[in-house]
Amino acid sequence: MTDNKVIPELVITNFFRGLNSEQISYILPYMYKFEFKKGMVILREGEIADSLYFVLKGIVGVYKRKKDMVKPGIATDELGQKIGEVGKGETFGELAIFDNFPRSASCVAETDCTVFKLTRKNFEKLEKENKEISYVLLKNIVRIIGIRLRKADERLIELL
Repeated sequence: MTDNKVIPELVITNFFRGLNSEQISYILPYMYKFEFKKGMVILREGEIADSLYFVLKGIVGVYKRKKDMVKPGIATDELGQKIGEVGKGETFGELAIFDNFPRSASCVAETDCTVFKLTRKNFEKLEKENKEISYVLLKNIVRIIGIRLRKADERLIELL
């Protein structure tokens, strides 16, 4: 799982907003730490989603395939077009905590990256063991998704 050296960096992020150092320390054993080298695919569009990721270090590119390139439930090597980036202190794959649907985009390490992975199974375990902390995380996830939706709306209106 993870170590507590990163807590000061986590306190100031949107994902851990409203949680103190002790509460973040409580969450860390539920998360897995991974290192990805530049160019490595972290997740692929079409894979069944089961976890969200939190970027501790680096930049992750988000790629989306055109509709005619997508076959439900099938991940391919074709990444599609880059539609955004996620950096230090940000999350990606948040919807996986809520559903069993295929990934809606692929994510690739644009630089060497360190990420934390929170699986749906571990989130559900956290939810049973500490409702207060899981409630704060859920609120933060909804806030993050809301910000992204507003930005997508702004980009969409620019295209019209």
